[in-house]
Amino acid sequence: MALRTPNFDGGGGDSEINISPLIDVIFILLIFFVVTMSFSDNSAMKVDKPSSTQAESTDRLPVNICIDKDGNISVDGKAASMDSIETMLSARAGAGDFDVMIEADANAPVQTLVDVMDCAKAGGAKRTYIAARKIQ
Repeated sequence: MALRTPNFDGGGGDSEINISPLIDVIFILLIFFVVTMSFSDNSAMKVDKPSSTQAESTDRLPVNICIDKDGNISVDGKAASMDSIETMLSARAGAGDFDVMIEADANAPVQTLVDVMDCAKAGGAKRTYIAARKIQ
């Protein structure tokens, strides 16, 4: 019985890895993730905006302050207290004039809304808006 010895001199032919199926799979995964990607809302709280027939949109990108129905406050998605709003806005005032958009829940305490408006003005806000849903 004769044993065969391995031949390493390249006489076995060309052997390549075909990456075309790999590229196809990666492309399909990319499409899947792009289609299923969801964009998050800037507000950190669930706010039911009040309705208005005179609501308009603004061109400028304002600082968002949210007030939920329990009176909890967040500034650009970060929890804040009434005392810290003016400090947070004063830090932004150094970058130039800015506007404030207040997204208050329809059932939020009115006094909290007025206090936030006062803090925004004291913090250097040029204009203060209250967000509302437009009624057709």
